[in-house]
Amino acid sequence: MSLIEMLLASAVMAMIATAVGALAMAVNTGSQYSRGRGEAVQHARVALDRIQRACLAAHANETFPGFFTVPTLVDDDLFPDTLVVWRSANPADPAGLPRYSELVIFAPDPANSNRLLEITAPGDQRTVPSPADLAAWRTEIAALISRDTTTKTQLTDLLRTAAAGDESRGAVRFDVTLRPSDEELSDYRNGDIAWSDMPWAQSIHGGDVGLRQTWCRIELQLVTSQEARADAETALTFFGSAAIYYGLTK
Repeated sequence: MSLIEMLLASAVMAMIATAVGALAMAVNTGSQYSRGRGEAVQHARVALDRIQRACLAAHANETFPGFFTVPTLVDDDLFPDTLVVWRSANPADPAGLPRYSELVIFAPDPANSNRLLEITAPGDQRTVPSPADLAAWRTEIAALISRDTTTKTQLTDLLRTAAAGDESRGAVRFDVTLRPSDEELSDYRNGDIAWSDMPWAQSIHGGDVGLRQTWCRIELQLVTSQEARADAETALTFFGSAAIYYGLTK
């Protein structure tokens, strides 16, 4: 074999090796991408299923609408990232306020904002504050998260994180809508609106009872890798919702 033939053969082999290497890298990148998306989808399914099941099993009355959002206050901004659910088959006070032991709370972990937690306090028999007292709720939820006796279950550790002031927040959003709203009920109690004129769920109401809806919309943004926490382009957005219906008396 001549020198020229050897050089040509070496060049061809080098080209083949380069092509095979590029192909292997593309296959590996595609595999990692698919695996990351599959993991994020599985995390989202588990988290959304747990949240939706809790909401659908919620107990509600006029005082406590089954579930509601406690927005986190950072500087002057509000982040609706905490959901409180009254989940109890046999509530201690069905017509009043729940006990802390009857609650399920969904919120990001303050210590690791990429983690979404399900929080319960099985042994806490105190009565909760009114849903309107958000300052008291923020204090109590922070105490529950830091308490050793509280049960904290991780639903996912793939939340996309973003800076909010000096803090890092997980990208989760709970939007709760009441129909009719508390303001509309207050207007009725004050005589500013007629019972039949309120926006009842599915327009169902009678002379003494009306159908109320509590509806929660859920948004999760999950990343596909541990290295892409703050990269919105690599995040996947997942949506879910749950609603309950209950009667309000005149």
